[in-house]
Amino acid sequence: MTDWTDAEEAAVLEWYFGNVAKTPPASLWISLCTAPGSDTGTFTEIAYTGYAREQISAAEWASAQNTDPTTIANAVAVTFGQMTAGAGGSATHWGAHTLVSGGTMLFHGTIVTPLNVTVGVQPEFGIGALVARLGDLT
Repeated sequence: MTDWTDAEEAAVLEWYFGNVAKTPPASLWISLCTAPGSDTGTFTEIAYTGYAREQISAAEWASAQNTDPTTIANAVAVTFGQMTAGAGGSATHWGAHTLVSGGTMLFHGTIVTPLNVTVGVQPEFGIGALVARLGDLT
């Protein structure tokens, strides 16, 4: 499941109805989170030595699927740095951000099978594992 932040939902509606111009980011930065993100854009990002958000460009997403809900998924694997030290933990959620550090969270989702990140583990999302959706679940 994916949720969009309130700010991004508003920005999309403002763009759609012609109130503001909106340029999509050339890339998104994917994060690992240890708790759900919120509609206000707050989140708890995992921390370990070797971790950084991973970049995925607009071209690295598959075409949107005209389903209910409409979805789009990553077309390439997203591989994070290997944990060499630190707290690590269970990555249960992911986020899509505008920058490698800081920036704005645009949307966030649940990891179907949480990733247990310990020393020696290199977390990865396979192709199609990151799914953003718009529309109602039926």
